[in-house]
Amino acid sequence: MVEIMKKSTKQETVKVIVRCRPMSSQEIANGHTKIVHMRPQRGQIELKNPKEQDEPTKDFTFDAIYDDK
Repeated sequence: MVEIMKKSTKQETVKVIVRCRPMSSQEIANGHTKIVHMRPQRGQIELKNPKEQDEPTKDFTFDAIYDDK
């Protein structure tokens, strides 16, 4: 008996949610700066290059994000 598999017509989606943790006290004491800026209302994060302050941020959009607060 030969079984024929039907192709699924149903589409699957994956939701991506990002969480950014707060900086640790050790990171702050070592002089590190925050390079990730969260925009929860838009579902966006902005990444800043710490070595090139004048460089524009790289922006990414997700289904949802949780701020570091």
